[in-house]
Amino acid sequence: MRLLTAKMFGFISSEKGTLSLTPLGARVCNPQQEKAARVESFLLVPLYKAIYDDYKGQMLPGNPGLEAAMEKLGVAPKQKDKARQVFQRSATQSGYFAYGTSRLVAPTMKATTEEEKPKNAEGGSEDEDKKENKPEKKKRHPFIEGLLDKLPEEETEWTLEGRKKWLQTASNIFDLMYTAPDSEGELSVTLAKTSAK
Repeated sequence: MRLLTAKMFGFISSEKGTLSLTPLGARVCNPQQEKAARVESFLLVPLYKAIYDDYKGQMLPGNPGLEAAMEKLGVAPKQKDKARQVFQRSATQSGYFAYGTSRLVAPTMKATTEEEKPKNAEGGSEDEDKKENKPEKKKRHPFIEGLLDKLPEEETEWTLEGRKKWLQTASNIFDLMYTAPDSEGELSVTLAKTSAK
């Protein structure tokens, strides 16, 4: 079972009865690269990738709803409870639940470790030179990034119902991230149908 799990996450490969460690498997064994390798391996499982894509930037449903979504994606009804529990453990271990178990947020990882960064003539990191010459751009919160990723391309069709859903999601994210001094009241998004003349 452990070997099957390791293969499912892309850590090992098998050919003619011989098991081999994949490059991803070698990275997960390296303490400096383990975190990034876990993040990458999570999305190699087709079921987890499908759920991540379906709920990117949105709240996950509760356990019954998550199990129903898994069943729609092909999980056997008798296995959906176990599949959901394994999914939640995997998401926790790989860092996708860093902001709570109600959302899947891909952790942001450095492209290279300190040892791998190219050095300048004085032996310092080239990144240090760039920091001295350029002001560092502030990164957006993953929730905001996920929300912006859901925007369709310009000049494409976008239904009013789709716009309403996006704006409701934005409102929920703002409620989580910001405090409102005028907290008396509620922000709602409604779709008003115009009457035909």
